[in-house]
Parts: sequence; structure tokens; C-alpha cells
Amino acid sequence: MVVKDRVVVVYNPRSSKAVRVEREVLDNLKDGGRDFGVYKVRETSVSDNAKRLANFLRRGDIVIVAGGDGTATIGLNGVALSKEKVKLAVLPYGNFNDMARMLRCKNLEQIFESKRVRKLYPMEMLVDGKHFRYASCYFTIGMFAESTKIFDKPATRKALQKGNRSLGFSILRLVEWWRKNRRKKFLPSDLSATDILAVNGRSMARIMRGDKKLAFSKEGFLASKQRLSSWVAIGWFMFRSMIFRVPGGVAKDMKLEFDKEVKLKVQAEGECTDVKCKKLEVIKPGLAVEVITR
Repeated sequence: MVVKDRVVVVYNPRSSKAVRVEREVLDNLKDGGRDFGVYKVRETSVSDNAKRLANFLRRGDIVIVAGGDGTATIGLNGVALSKEKVKLAVLPYGNFNDMARMLRCKNLEQIFESKRVRKLYPMEMLVDGKHFRYASCYFTIGMFAESTKIFDKPATRKALQKGNRSLGFSILRLVEWWRKNRRKKFLPSDLSATDILAVNGRSMARIMRGDKKLAFSKEGFLASKQRLSSWVAIGWFMFRSMIFRVPGGVAKDMKLEFDKEVKLKVQAEGECTDVKCKKLEVIKPGLAVEVITR
């Protein structure tokens, strides 16, 4: 790919790998004399950052996200909201890197040398009929969503910044959290579940398999309802998800409706948010985002 248009790098200067991003991505672009801009993720929200990024973009930009799935979600939503004709690429500088793994570019050279641009069809979540978020790989509602908040705790962030960045470290923290919290009520009782899952990408939290074809088609996504409060249930779920794929059927939409307003924990690719609603829906809206892949 011959790069003539502006490159926009999206990264979080407070992340555990920010120094590497600045050295391996920003310095590289400076040395190469490329026209590039930088969007630094703010300490606000995914929605606020996505809107700011959308306003920053212009026609022809190549948007390179250098970060984990939370930063990639900002990049995806910013591109989608901008309505500009731009291309999106993602480099893996996070813990799980599901979106980067799906697009398969590991460094700047692979992005710039790639001749493969594909149309990615993200899922969209609607809250009481209004747009809430786009996600390329997965949404979770319930226990999995709430568990990701452990990575916001100062002790965990400090450990990650000191170098305990392995997948094993992250999984151990999640297992410890699940053991202590598995009996809590995560969803309304009438759902008889701890988790509602919508999986669109190649993987979920890196170790659980999705369906890599779904993200690049309008067909739908994997919809799944699970009760994972026992050792047997979560063990069987993880086994099936790691060896085969996340259990569930392909659906074009998934609706949750309640008699009164409820408060739900909703996660879009590692970013957990509290949502109050009477109706929550996940759809495949047919929106296409151009992505650079290998």
C-alpha cells in the first residue's frame, strides 16, 4: 500500500505500553517523514473519545490504532461516526488484542505493505432504541462485563505497568474475581443467566473462539445466553469455547425487553459501562468499515 494520505495514530498515553507505542510507532512515522496526526485518548468515556476522534478525521485518512481492545473500540466508533471515507488498521498493544488479531497486522510495515482492504461489518447496540456503541468482535452483558472492571483497579494497573503483562496474569485475575463473585445476581432473574453474549469476531478475550467470517459479512453474529455460576458450567463453557467456538446460534438481532427500567453491566470489547434501560438490542446494521488486513 502506497501511503499518500494522512496517517492518524490513536493511542492512550496512560496505557502500560504507551512508551512502546511512542518509540515503535510515532518515532517510526517521524523518521519516515510521513504526514501524520495523533489522537490521544482522554480520561472521559468511549463515547466522548469516539465523537472527538470523528471530528478530527478527514477524507482519505488512514487511522492506525496502537493499543488494546478498549482503544480499538474508540477507533472503530470514531471511524463509524465520522462518515468519512477512511481506512482503519489496528496494532496489538494491549492484553487481549482481539481486533488486532482479527486484522492480523503486527507492525507499521505490514500495514503499509498490505494490499488487502476489506469491509468489516460491526455489530451495533441500541439502548431504548437509540445508538449506544459499535463493536467489531463482541458485546457481553452481565458477569463477563462486570469482571473486566478489575483491570481498572490501581493494583492491577500498577502490576501491568511493571511488566506483568502476560495473558496468564490477566486470566488469573479474572479467575480470582469469578471465584469470589460468581454467586452474585448479574442479570434480572427471569433471564435465568449470568451472561448474554454477542460474538462477531475471530476471538473473545483472545482464548475463546468466535467465527472469523462473521465480522466480514452481513450474515449476523453468534448469540448466546449462559448461566456460568458453577465450576462445571464455566469449565464446560470454556472447554467448548476454546476447542470449538463460543456456543450459540447465528442471529441477525438479539433483543432484551423488561417490564421496568433495569441497570445492566454492558461490555464492548473490554470496556464496561453501566446502562439503564427497558429495552436493549444488538443488531447487524449493515454498516461497512474499510479495514487494512493481511
